[in-house]
Amino acid sequence: MPPLEVSTGTFHPARFDPYAEEGQVGAKVSLEYQPSTFKIKNLFPDYLPGSPAVFHLLQIVREVRQQGQNLGVQPVNGNIGYAERCVPGHLQHAGWALDVDLITKKPVRAAYRKIAAARKDALTNPVQHAADCQAQLTVDTSLVDGTVGPSGVLASLDYRYSQQRLTETIPLFTAQEEQTGGNALVVTDWKAAPKQTRATLRDNPSAPINSDVLGMDFQTAVLLQYQTNNGWKNKYVVVVSWGWARDAGKSLVRLREVATLTDRTGLTPEFLAARTQWNGLSVTDPANPNAGLHPVIPMPDHDV
Repeated sequence: MPPLEVSTGTFHPARFDPYAEEGQVGAKVSLEYQPSTFKIKNLFPDYLPGSPAVFHLLQIVREVRQQGQNLGVQPVNGNIGYAERCVPGHLQHAGWALDVDLITKKPVRAAYRKIAAARKDALTNPVQHAADCQAQLTVDTSLVDGTVGPSGVLASLDYRYSQQRLTETIPLFTAQEEQTGGNALVVTDWKAAPKQTRATLRDNPSAPINSDVLGMDFQTAVLLQYQTNNGWKNKYVVVVSWGWARDAGKSLVRLREVATLTDRTGLTPEFLAARTQWNGLSVTDPANPNAGLHPVIPMPDHDV
């Protein structure tokens, strides 16, 4: 797919491939955002020179099913599941949900646990500072059939972490545990910033081929967090859409190319609805059920 130019930079669909393996059907995607430092500096003159500017890729998702849009499924006990994250069916923009890292392979491989451990901070003291790329919080929800064991899922509490958004030195779709600190693109020296410096979102959305899921719609936003003389600001500089679809029972996937939804005007109504749902969530830790609920890291507003 061709690059997509926006007012603050360029989206590069580095990988957009149909996916059909082991009874699953979907897509394998690597979506990269390359900011234009020249455009960013001109568009946001209150940026404090010499301070870090952080670019995060956030994503919402909606499943499309044979009998209409998915309005929620039974959540996994102890996990921030899709049913909890998605906008309820009686509300506008139902079915949209913030797309956070959710590893459901059982048992969870040791390498994934190491990746999660490399990205988390103490649950009782969440790091919300924009420049801290280690703010990933993970609850090891190993509660299966009412018992704590080695199987289960890993669930993120951080809105900034969607799939394997690692550094570019990490291969696509890997469980490699080294160099897992790069959850975002951080620019501190605009003049020296490499031309190919990009924030990357890697995703492998799929569903069982015999399920009623006929595709998935996605919206991906770029959140720019930068420092001013009056503190940090949050700017959602662009939102793009993409997705995949197929016919019932078929493995032939049709990909929808990346297209601009908003440009420098904040989030879409769907994103805002999913953000409201996300910000109200909390989760228990099955490994320590008496510890109480852990609130998710709230997704911020767009600073005008």
